[in-house]
Amino acid sequence: MDEFRHVEEVAGRIASMEIRGAAKIAQSAALALKRFAMEYSGRDAEDFRKKLEKAAEILLSSRPTAVSLPNAVSHVLMHASDAESVEELREAVARAADEFVRRSERAIAEIGRIGARRISSGDVVMTHCNSRAAHRSPQAGQGHRGYSHRVPPQGAGLHNLTLLSRAGHRCNADS
Repeated sequence: MDEFRHVEEVAGRIASMEIRGAAKIAQSAALALKRFAMEYSGRDAEDFRKKLEKAAEILLSSRPTAVSLPNAVSHVLMHASDAESVEELREAVARAADEFVRRSERAIAEIGRIGARRISSGDVVMTHCNSRAAHRSPQAGQGHRGYSHRVPPQGAGLHNLTLLSRAGHRCNADS
């Protein structure tokens, strides 16, 4: 089904861990739903809803254990629930997806700011999986040391350490 091609591509990238980290997974899913909605060419709102639900199921099945993925999908679908026409549905999905991404980015930045206030020069910081907030810390590279205790699966922790290292942290790994 060609109309689900982009959604299936994003789901595949999530499943293969090309897209990784809770925030990136959720943001990618929200934006995939937005693109699906913007590209929907039908005129039947009920058909649109059914296909939007199918797109959501495809994304949700890509990583059943992902924490933020169902939040993103639920957020987008919830905001589309009151729309009556195809155009209203398109607008509601696009608005909800953009809002989810904005809020997610603000949350990551805020987590980084809060965490940075609790880290002193020379402290050792242990991360679990991907830790985008740590990479964005305003104090990145200021004498901190990163330690990731989760290198598998597929190098997720190693990826995290690479990002932390690029941000100026000295890093160690343990699998």
